[in-house]
Amino acid sequence: MKNIILIATFFVTAITVAQRPLPKKGNDFTPEQRAELKVKKMAVALDLSDKQINSIQPLIANQELERQSLRENREEMKNLSNDEKFNRLNTRLDKKLDFKRKMKSILTADQYEKWQKMHKRKRTEGRKKHKRRRNE
Repeated sequence: MKNIILIATFFVTAITVAQRPLPKKGNDFTPEQRAELKVKKMAVALDLSDKQINSIQPLIANQELERQSLRENREEMKNLSNDEKFNRLNTRLDKKLDFKRKMKSILTADQYEKWQKMHKRKRTEGRKKHKRRRNE
């Protein structure tokens, strides 16, 4: 009888642990490494020429450096006033528009369309993941 209870307890514990996802650790890549990986993925997906790759590389590298600085200053951003938040959001959107304009000038029409679809799909997938994490 003791053995049956012990085995049942073991199975319940094993099933419970197996259902809980392990927390993912992010890769500790440098911003330059992340930018290089992004550009290579883009080159494969969009069939970019060498000239396009060389034009996109600094844009993505700059974007990754800005993201790194935002990650480092995350705690400071929690204490911003409404005006400071507005200014940050405004500059972020200006940078986003500028980035899209530059990408549009570098890519062909078909590539740009495909890039927008990829970007939109990744964004919706990211939102779903974020929503799932918040619900856990």
